[in-house]
Amino acid sequence: MPDDAWEVEAGVVRPYLFTKGRTRPTHHLLAVEAMVTATDKGGAATSELAPEQRRIVELCEEAAQSVAEIAAHLSTPLGVVRVLVADLADEHLLEVFEGEADLAADVELLQRLIARVKAIPA
Repeated sequence: MPDDAWEVEAGVVRPYLFTKGRTRPTHHLLAVEAMVTATDKGGAATSELAPEQRRIVELCEEAAQSVAEIAAHLSTPLGVVRVLVADLADEHLLEVFEGEADLAADVELLQRLIARVKAIPA
């Protein structure tokens, strides 16, 4: 463990330091609902990872987690978790599953909801 690892574990280090000051992933911004699982390579590499990365991989080994769930479990800002998950996915330590957005279904749902709200007696 690096000499300064105790600072990370104790919560003394600011979360943006985990990402080296980056606020966005290198490639694309992950959706908060994107599901994440650990790969076999990720499970084998946990001892070599920084503490915050190791915790993410270990969480995703237990069960698939959304990006938002990972942030909640780690009490870490969502933006930081998005960057860390994207970095781990780029290294093939995590696999990210992002669903295809069906905008037509979303519009239909919103139209039905609006119609029902309008039908509520005042």
